[in-house]
Amino acid sequence: SVKTGKAWFYNSEKGFTGYSYNKAKQALELKCGNGYKQPDLTVHRATDTKCLYLELKAVTPYLKNGVTLKKSDHLAAQNRSLKALRDCGHTACFSWDLEQAKALIDNFLKP
Repeated sequence: SVKTGKAWFYNSEKGFTGYSYNKAKQALELKCGNGYKQPDLTVHRATDTKCLYLELKAVTPYLKNGVTLKKSDHLAAQNRSLKALRDCGHTACFSWDLEQAKALIDNFLKP
């Protein structure tokens, strides 16, 4: 994990510690079933409890129409986890381009 003045950056769940994270993960596992997948990158703002969760991909996980997810049990499980995080008030999405990920992080950290 990396801490800056504005945020903490974590890669997967290995960077998380503490009681509150474990409680949150348990709640998400209940909501998603045993298929909860912790996204690859988490950005936690220093000013509040909301996070940005990014599931990083080498290529788009969507079909050519840009809306329909490619057929894959793994992608479907990740998508359910991202939806559960959004339902909890967080920002959570797939990202498959460095500039796209950077823009998402910059936008999330804007005051």
